[in-house]
Order: sequence, then C-alpha cells, then structure tokens
Amino acid sequence: MAEIALLRLELRRGGAQRNLERSAQALRRRAVRLDDPRAEVLALEALADVFLEHQHWDRALSPLERAITLSREIAPEGDLVYEVGWRLARTYLGVGRVEDAEDLAASCRSLAQKAGDRRELACCLMVLARLHQEMGRVAEARQCGEEALLSFEELRCPFETAEAHELLVQLSDSVSDSAGRSVAHREAARAIYSRLGAMRRLGAVDTRLVARTPIMSPGRRNSLIASSPAMLHVLELARDLGHVDQSVVLEGETGTGKSAVARIIHDSGPRVDEPFAAINCGAIAQHLLESELFGHKKGAFTGADSDRVGHLAAAGNGTVFLDEIDKASGAFQTKLLHVLEERTAFAVGSTTPVEIRARILCASNRDLQTLVESREFLPDLYFRLAGVRLRVPPLRERPEDLHALTDHFLGEFSERFGQEFRLARDASEAIIVHEWPGNVRELRNVLEGACFFARKDGVIRVRHLGSPFDDSRGPRQHGLPQQIEELERREIEKALRRCRGNKTLTARLLGVTRKGLGDRLRRLGLTAGDPDSPEVS
Repeated sequence: MAEIALLRLELRRGGAQRNLERSAQALRRRAVRLDDPRAEVLALEALADVFLEHQHWDRALSPLERAITLSREIAPEGDLVYEVGWRLARTYLGVGRVEDAEDLAASCRSLAQKAGDRRELACCLMVLARLHQEMGRVAEARQCGEEALLSFEELRCPFETAEAHELLVQLSDSVSDSAGRSVAHREAARAIYSRLGAMRRLGAVDTRLVARTPIMSPGRRNSLIASSPAMLHVLELARDLGHVDQSVVLEGETGTGKSAVARIIHDSGPRVDEPFAAINCGAIAQHLLESELFGHKKGAFTGADSDRVGHLAAAGNGTVFLDEIDKASGAFQTKLLHVLEERTAFAVGSTTPVEIRARILCASNRDLQTLVESREFLPDLYFRLAGVRLRVPPLRERPEDLHALTDHFLGEFSERFGQEFRLARDASEAIIVHEWPGNVRELRNVLEGACFFARKDGVIRVRHLGSPFDDSRGPRQHGLPQQIEELERREIEKALRRCRGNKTLTARLLGVTRKGLGDRLRRLGLTAGDPDSPEVS
C-alpha cells in the first residue's frame, strides 16, 4: 500500500510518533471497514514499526500478536507470517521472552528460506544476531549480522544496510581486535543515514558511540557527545592525559565544552575518586579569587569572619580546574606560578605554607601565546602551564557533532515537556548553516527556547529558533557559494600571512599553482601583502 510506504518513509526521517500512530490506526480502521484482513495486517505491522523505532516493546506486542493471528488465518505459511513473525520475535526479545523470541525467529527464517524471500530472510537474520548477542554467542551473532548485511547490500536496501552496519558496530565492541571494523561500520551507517535524511538514527549512532566508550564516570554531571574526528581526537588525548601529571591548557571558544574535557581528564585517571573543583577566574572579583583558591585567615580582610580552607588545599589529591585563566590578574598569576613550582600556597593573611597535592588544569577562551606576546599574560606561568596545549574545536568546525547534539537536546527537552519534538525542514536547514558563535551552549539554549514555543504541535519551525535564524527579522544567511568563497578567502589570507606575502611559498602551502593563486587573489580582491618579500622561483 502506498500509504504504508509513505508512513515508513516519514518514520525513518524522524516523523512525530503521535502523528504516525494516528495514521497507522486510521489505515487499520479503513481495512476493518472494508473487511480486508491483509490490509489490516499491514496496518498493524506499520503501527508496530512506529513503536519498535522508539523501542516501546510493550506497546508493539499487542498489534503484532493480533497481526500474527490474522496472518496465520490468511495463509499459515504465507509471507505475512514471517514478515510479522520476525518483528514479534524482536519484540519478545525486547520484553525479555528470549526463548519465545528464539523459537519464532528460527521458524520465520525457515519460512522465508522456503519462499526464497531474501529481504525478509535477512530481517530474520538480524533478529537472530541480536538473540545470539543477548546470549553471549558473539561469533554466531557476527555471522548472522554479516550475512544480513551482504543480502541488504545486494538487494539495495539502504536503510536496512545501515541498520546492519549499526548492529555490527555493537558486535565489534565484543571482539578485542575489531576496533577498525567498528569504525568502518559506524562510518558506513552514518553516511547512509545522513544521505537518507534519517537524522534521529544518525544521532542514535553517535550517542551509542559515546555509550560504548564511556567518557564520564557513572553519576557525573558532565558529559560530552562527539562523533567528529576532531573531537574524538581531543577526547582520546584527554583520556590519555588522565594517567599522567602533565600540565595542560585547554584552549577554545566559549561554549565548546572545555570544562567537560577537563572533567574527562580527571575521571580517566587515578584521581577519579578524589574531588574535582571548577573555578571561573573571570566570574569572581580578583580580590576574592585568591581567597577562593588559597583560602584566608580570620581577619585577613573585611568580611573574613573565620578561617577558610581554599579549593587547592581542600581538593587533596584531586583536581582544580581554573577556567578563563586569561582573565586572572598579574598578581594572581604570580602566586599561581609559585604554587606550581613549589607545590605550596599561603592563605590570605597567613605566613604558614600549606602543601598542595592537587592537579591544576587551566582553560582559556583566548590564545595564551598571543597574550604573552602582547604582555597580557605572565610568560613564566604560560611556559609552566603549557606542557600540553589542547585546543577544543568550535562547533562550526565539527558539523558531524551538530546532528548528534541536536538529537540529544531534543530528547532532553521532549522528556522535560512531556511531548516529542522534531525539526521542520526550514529549522533543520537554518541550524545547519548557522555559524554557532556560542557553540554547544548556544545550541542548547536555542533548542530549549524553540521547544517551549513549539509546544502546540511539537514541530520546531525556523521562527521558533529566534531572531538570528528568522528571515523575516533580519538579513538572510549567506548561501553555500558565499560561505565557500569566505572560507577560501580566510584560508588564503592565513597562508599569505604565514608565508609573509611570498606568492610562490603560499601557492605551495595551499597545494595550487602560482598562476592559480594569482587568479584567486584577483577574483577575491586580495593582495599578496608584503611587496618586499623575496619571491622564490
């Protein structure tokens, strides 16, 4: 039926569950009214698919049990029996009826083989793979999953192919030497889901990646969702840094997740069970910052009514994270340098040194090396801190993370508001092209407000995103050609500065001919800059 095909297409693209349920129920009522049992089975099957997509196993059970009964009445070994059967077996597995699931899946596999129905046979194999996985039979699970993948690829079933890749990612995690396979399957699934516009599934793949390689310890308040190569590299380095006491400076724009990366460093090493204290040096008055970090003695200043232990001492063997260290005063920087070199600190108003065992991590929104050159940051402190400079990339440089983060935040706000939210096409496009100067923090805040304004039907449209996104309230976002031209301009300007205006070296750095560089300079209205730079022929 064309209506069911359209319903499944909308389901795969992340359509609202409630609307899809209503559509499937309407199709079933029509089939009953027309006394068409086959159409009723297909409608029940579609309704169950809506529930299965969201893993609502209990809700899928009733329509599938009704559908299998009708199917057997129509034809005891017909195509409907094994079509409905493997779905019911998957549902049995979801509700914990493992033996029932295994019996039914094996029966459906035999019927599909007998009928020569390769597609439905592959679907049965997917269920059997999950069964084997549940029972710890990893080799059998992989065999079924790989056989299903091959069939889906040969039959050119893209969505099912992506599902098989996704399953094999999970199975690869059970095999110690299969990290390369896991990455290959994950990237294949992501590419297909992205091409099909299945953003919910795409986000789920990325979220499972985080779940498979835990970034935060259970119960931690912070977490970080990442699937882009750039961010995964940062997280890999962060986990490695957890096992050494190397000095680290985290650099990146506001809202990129530097504090979460600092927490990952803390949680990945032997300090995980020790305190973690985060202090924003830009949010505390400078005369109080020393008291916060080093502590103070009673009477040291107005309002110091009692002794106070500073965060450095209170952290013990834990970690103290100093965010926005670039905002700290010169006097504070000097005292912090002393702490790092001597591993002792003096509380304000005290002459007795206190031993400091905590690890100190720092972060900055600005490039510290540039601040050193402009004499805005203490050089000795910079060299003491910057054993490792870890740059956290902005969101615009990791678009792969945008889909996963959007899906994550929509799920969070759906739970809060008690209804499901989805993006309309115009909102989805606006989110993709936006520069996100406030990075992940801005994305979360925009989606939170959008969900509030979209409570009526759960569909987030561009007007719900706020004035920077709404065409009616301001100039249009630059189109793709303009964005490409601007990116090209920035890269050429950066290369020219690096090569001090030397066109030959700049062309070599950019991987273009000297003539090609000249053409680009004329088209973009740029000049080489330093006319006295010697040209290299």
